[in-house]
Amino acid sequence: MNYIISQVLAVISYIFLALTFIVKGRYKLLFFKMFSAGFISLSYLLLQGYTGVAINLFVIFRTIVILLANKYQQKNKILDYIIIIVLSLLVILITIFTYESLFSILLGLSSFITNFALWQKNVLVYRILGLVSTVLSITYTIFKTSYLAAICQGIIIICIVVKLVLIIIDIKKQKKVEENIA
Repeated sequence: MNYIISQVLAVISYIFLALTFIVKGRYKLLFFKMFSAGFISLSYLLLQGYTGVAINLFVIFRTIVILLANKYQQKNKILDYIIIIVLSLLVILITIFTYESLFSILLGLSSFITNFALWQKNVLVYRILGLVSTVLSITYTIFKTSYLAAICQGIIIICIVVKLVLIIIDIKKQKKVEENIA
C-alpha cells in the first residue's frame, strides 16, 4: 500500500514540477517547485529513500531562502555569494549524511546544479540545467524503484526540450528582426 501511495504522491509532485518548466515568471516557478518538492519528499519517505527526502526538504528551504533574498536584498553580490556557498555546502552535507549509494551522489549533484541554475536568474540557463538535473535525478528515482515517477521525469524531460526549442525559435526570430532593422 505504501508503494501505491508513494507513486500517487510522485505523480502529483511531477505535475507541479512540469508546471515549473511551462509557467512564466520566477515566483510562480519557485512556488510550484516547493509544492513538487513537498510531494516527492513524502513519496521518497514511503520508499525509505532518505537522501531523496532530505534533498527535497532542502529544496523547500532553498526556495524560501531565494524568495526572501529576492524580496529583501538590494543587489548585494557578496550576500548572493554567501547564500549560494552556504546552500551548496548544505547539499554536500545532506548527501554525505544520507548516503545510500552512488545514486545518492547523483541526486545531490542534481540539487547542486539546480542551486546555481536558480541563483543566476536566467530562465534559459535554468531550463538547460533543469534538463541536466532531471537526467541525474531520474537515476535515483529508478534506484528507489519509483517507476511511475521515472516515467513522469521522462515526460518532464520532454517538456523541457519542447520549451528549449520554443525559446531558441524565439531567439532566432528576434535576431532576424534585429538584422532587418539594422
